[in-house]
Amino acid sequence: MRIGLPKNCSKDVRLCLQELANILDTDKSPTFASFTLTDLTATKLVATDANKKLESINLTDHSLLIGSDTSAIASLGVATNGQLPIGSTGADPVLATLTGTANQIVVTNTAGSITLSTPQDIHTGASPTFRKITLYAPAGTGGHRLICDGPDDNEDMILMAKGTGAVYFNKDADGYGGSGGVYFYNGTDQKLMWFGGTTKGEFRIYDEDYLEWVQFSCSAGYGSLEVAGSGTPNDLLLNNNAHSHIRMFYGSTEGETKLLKIYGFRTGDVKRSLQIGIGTEAADTASFTNISNYKFTGALETTVSIKSNILKLTERSSDPSEPTEGTSVIWMSDGTDFGDDGDVCIASQAGGVTKKLILFDHSAGDTW
Repeated sequence: MRIGLPKNCSKDVRLCLQELANILDTDKSPTFASFTLTDLTATKLVATDANKKLESINLTDHSLLIGSDTSAIASLGVATNGQLPIGSTGADPVLATLTGTANQIVVTNTAGSITLSTPQDIHTGASPTFRKITLYAPAGTGGHRLICDGPDDNEDMILMAKGTGAVYFNKDADGYGGSGGVYFYNGTDQKLMWFGGTTKGEFRIYDEDYLEWVQFSCSAGYGSLEVAGSGTPNDLLLNNNAHSHIRMFYGSTEGETKLLKIYGFRTGDVKRSLQIGIGTEAADTASFTNISNYKFTGALETTVSIKSNILKLTERSSDPSEPTEGTSVIWMSDGTDFGDDGDVCIASQAGGVTKKLILFDHSAGDTW
């Protein structure tokens, strides 16, 4: 850069001015401690205008600045509580708040703070409520488990788990086993109840040593109730405390005369069934059918007539109990007490007096 100098300027002045021109030339980078531009506004940002001249930028208080395609420096605006700059591809970002998702995430916006929360507490000490929950175990873990633990480790624990074709409910976190059905446990290998089955539906209730159980099952249209187990199954007790009666076929309607069938298979015989019913043979009649002989080891007492084409008696080695007032007994003697062997005897009590006699004298009878 050359500077025009007065003709009467001294040589030293000319050298100084030329040196200054060299320092301020367009290809140089001079450094100044400070300088003042009187056309600018104090305490404002400086930018160039369309003509590349410096100018002061007026900013909005509390606003955010962005680089914009409409202006080198633009104000995004003043953010309200919780607002954030949200990006928009190919355009300036915008101020917006997080809205959350109903029943999932709750957003609370305050001055200088954004709080995210769930609709209910879900920390380890909380008691959240859910209408339904579905749990899946990672691949290769061998089943799905939901463990509900008490305040102390492994105390009051309930395990709900799905194994190979089975579902388990257990007091112990690790104690479950078996396949097929639904299990209720009281601890390791201590089954209380079991549902399911592979060939039939079953429901079992176990006893104290877990070796025997009452079993309800259904197969091929037949329902079954029995005592079973790997130990020593005992009797099946119906209404054991005798607090009420037992009714069967109580809902019968006209024409329904179902039978109670009792089966037995004596050695050397065939399987037979005693069939007991009401009204199967005639109106107002109880029937005992399907068996040729009926044996009563005790006394047979009745206040109504007995209709039969044959009455069989088995000999006794002692007299029966004395009949009470207004009753009588018939028996066959073996000769030990009253009567001789084969005699049929009868006794009755009337007016407080019991008398007996030989109804049939075997020795005086005709030979068969």
